[in-house]
Amino acid sequence: MQQKFLQPSWAINDFKLSAMDSIFDDYHHPDVSSSFTITEDSSETSVESLLTSILSDQEIMEEGISSSAVEEVCKWLISDDHKQDMQNHQSPCSILENEFRENNSEVVFAFPDDILNTDDKGNVHRLIKAYGEASENGLSELKDVISQRILEKINPLGEAAERVAFHLLRESEETGSYLKQESSKNIESAFNVFYQSLPYGRFAHYIANQSILESIPGDTERVTIIDFDIRDGTQWPYVLENIASRKILELRIISIKLEENEICPSSWKLEETKRRLHQLANTCGLVLKFEEIRLDALMTELKRMKKTSSVREWTAFNCMFGLPHMHRRRSRIQAMEFMFTAKVFLSDYMNRREIITFGDGETGESMMPCSSYASFFSNHFRHYQAFFESMEMHFPVYLRDARIAMECLYLSPYVSTNSWFQLWKEKSQISDLREEIGLKGCKMSKESIMEAKVMVNKANSLYTVTVEGQELNEMVLEWRGTPLIRVSTWI
Repeated sequence: MQQKFLQPSWAINDFKLSAMDSIFDDYHHPDVSSSFTITEDSSETSVESLLTSILSDQEIMEEGISSSAVEEVCKWLISDDHKQDMQNHQSPCSILENEFRENNSEVVFAFPDDILNTDDKGNVHRLIKAYGEASENGLSELKDVISQRILEKINPLGEAAERVAFHLLRESEETGSYLKQESSKNIESAFNVFYQSLPYGRFAHYIANQSILESIPGDTERVTIIDFDIRDGTQWPYVLENIASRKILELRIISIKLEENEICPSSWKLEETKRRLHQLANTCGLVLKFEEIRLDALMTELKRMKKTSSVREWTAFNCMFGLPHMHRRRSRIQAMEFMFTAKVFLSDYMNRREIITFGDGETGESMMPCSSYASFFSNHFRHYQAFFESMEMHFPVYLRDARIAMECLYLSPYVSTNSWFQLWKEKSQISDLREEIGLKGCKMSKESIMEAKVMVNKANSLYTVTVEGQELNEMVLEWRGTPLIRVSTWI
């Protein structure tokens, strides 16, 4: 099954293209397209309909998904063969339980301390803080002891804090390795459910897209979008549709090439992304040029582009960073280099109100000024605990296996002591975005703010949307007061 494009369910205009729907019909299921627009009384139904749409051969009972369909959901996440006997398969939950049992061997404590003897699972945060302090001070033996103590006290299928701790201390490359391998066989279907039913990527894409579209001058003849991390191009179908409805001659998309040391999951094929975007553009009647360029060659290309352009051209820079559906993290230093290049370019061409959009999935308390690595470590832990908690609210209890598999696929890659330490080092090398780059905020429109708040409130009342920044140019998706996603716009 090939991955197709997903469109925002909260599009603010009525422009639709039936031909485009037919191109991606087998991926963009009718039930999926409106999955995010739900009421408080139907928060579970949305996810059920998404999972059910994938299991087209299952009989649906009047009250929802049947018990056999629930089993099939779990099998869907670990096997391509829907006809195989379920008794021959382990569920995602049993896989984690078995791995936890096998690896959690007993240890004799060499560092007796009150923190190691506590029996209250509510003190996971206290233990995590101690682990961060031991890491900061280079106390590797003490760090190992605290790690083992945490793993003895937690349940890998328990509360959000326990699950984050389990993934963190087992390291992302080890945790649920078999489960990840099996779940990845159905990565397109898993992505479909994850992206459509949870607000993270959709929120960031919506705010960025609306800011871009609202900023395009009416006399523009050519639009250039420079995307730091395009992945499968999920963000751009709605933008292509909208631009096609205007008197714009051409859309050019420039993707920043991965560095040699950056690994792209096998499911993300740039050539396939390019092909699908061209197919959609042709259907819309839009001329599309798609190119890939190295980051260090971007400024040279921008200067050449401005010199040779003979039409009224407008440029947008887009950077999505650390969003869960992206499946991996690129270097924050590279992201800031991209933003700085955009700033230099905009400083020379300010006459057409060109724009930069930045969506950050690691922008919570962890990115605030911290006096120590231990403080950063604890804040980052709370940030991902909020992700795990919010995700759990979207899945009924009986679909726990589906949720566990998606946590392994989309959240655990960001929960790793090694990657957190790397992020800390990167953070110490760059200052606040505004201070480092010197950009001027571009105020969010009232329409975008209102639409985002309405849609998030429909999804779950525990989500809130706040507007921040001196120029009111930052929109933040929060879960119970903890920032999850921050989208900012700059000129």
